[in-house]
Amino acid sequence: MERHERASHYQAFALQPLALIAEFAARQNVDLYGYKAHDRSLRDAIVFFGHAVDDPSIIKKYTPDEQVKTSAAVIMRHSNSLSLASA
Repeated sequence: MERHERASHYQAFALQPLALIAEFAARQNVDLYGYKAHDRSLRDAIVFFGHAVDDPSIIKKYTPDEQVKTSAAVIMRHSNSLSLASA
């Protein structure tokens, strides 16, 4: 699937269910936010996404297309459920 100018939007869409699953796991004392695979974690992805929303130019490394600004509403819709205070 080509994401072109909506790479950051796609990332927001992909992170939402992952954060929900991580929250379910957290209620069972399982930290999926900190689980590392290939030296990356869900927490890293969420932090990267936050930076990409603030500065869409960082996505240029991954796609040459100008990014459509992701709405803060997309980000905030599920942010109340994220337990990243320990980040």
